[in-house]
Amino acid sequence: MGERYAPNHPINKKINFYTSWASKIEKETLSSDDVLSPLLEIFHEKTHIINELKEELNLDVQLELVVNIHEGYTPGLFIHPEFSQFAAAINAGIDIDTYVYSFCEPEEE
Repeated sequence: MGERYAPNHPINKKINFYTSWASKIEKETLSSDDVLSPLLEIFHEKTHIINELKEELNLDVQLELVVNIHEGYTPGLFIHPEFSQFAAAINAGIDIDTYVYSFCEPEEE
C-alpha cells in the first residue's frame, strides 16, 4: 500500500476540493457579541487541539459571521479582544458576510 496523505497535503497536485466542519449558532440579535461569546466559550479551551489538527492534517481555519439585516435593523459589529486573541491563536481569518433584505414589502398594484 502507498503512503496516506491528508487531502490538503502539499504533495497532492490536484487540490480542488475541501472538507469543512461547522459549528453554527443562529440567534436573532442586534449584538455580534451574543453570537461570538458562546462560540468562544465552546472553542477557547480547545485551542491546542485545533492547532494540533491543523498541523497533522494541514488544515486552514476560518471563522465566519453571517449577518442578516431585516427591516433596516443593523446590528452592531464589535469583536472583543478575547475573541481576536482566540482567532490569532489558531491563525484563523474572520470573514463577515452581510445580507440586507427588503426594508418594506412591495405594494400590490
